[in-house]
Amino acid sequence: MLTIIIPTYNRLLPLKCALLSVSSQTYRQFQLVIVDDGSTDGTEAYVQSLNNHQNLRYLRIPHCGMPGKVRNAGARLATTEYLAFLDSDDLWKPGKLARQVAFFEKHPEFRICHTREIWQRGERIVSQAGQRHRRSGNIFTDALKKCIIGPSTVMMRRDLFEELGGFREDLEIAEDYELWLRITAGVPVGYIDEPL
Repeated sequence: MLTIIIPTYNRLLPLKCALLSVSSQTYRQFQLVIVDDGSTDGTEAYVQSLNNHQNLRYLRIPHCGMPGKVRNAGARLATTEYLAFLDSDDLWKPGKLARQVAFFEKHPEFRICHTREIWQRGERIVSQAGQRHRRSGNIFTDALKKCIIGPSTVMMRRDLFEELGGFREDLEIAEDYELWLRITAGVPVGYIDEPL
């Protein structure tokens, strides 16, 4: 079983779309944690209207603007073996969780796994054809050059997350990149070469 963590702040419409992509997952053994960084756009009322979903937990915190603090608050509520992160303005394809769970079952030596992603601005797909770097195994050297792991592509063991202390809470940006560097410095990374 796994816990999905969605941090959000004043993104009600994108959050609704993100939640639809969660509800369309073929793998259903998950808890969902939404951490609201003090939204003022009706997010709280909307999520409370979903209260009939027993696997949904909603946590509202005073606005801090620190994404690491928001993500960590969600991770602290997790009791499952795996964590999956989904930004409130991102979407998952229906088989994303199932593919990653199957990957971990086949490759128990990995403690973190990410997938390919599609970047879209408006109606335009942003080409990633020029991206030439290692995405699996010992990728630290490539990861130093640029952030090559997208937070919404990641599934990882909760014990790894806790060993490293989670995301830094004092960074306004790139808190995910900083954690991926700490992870890749000592842990091989699994990769599914599909845009999920």
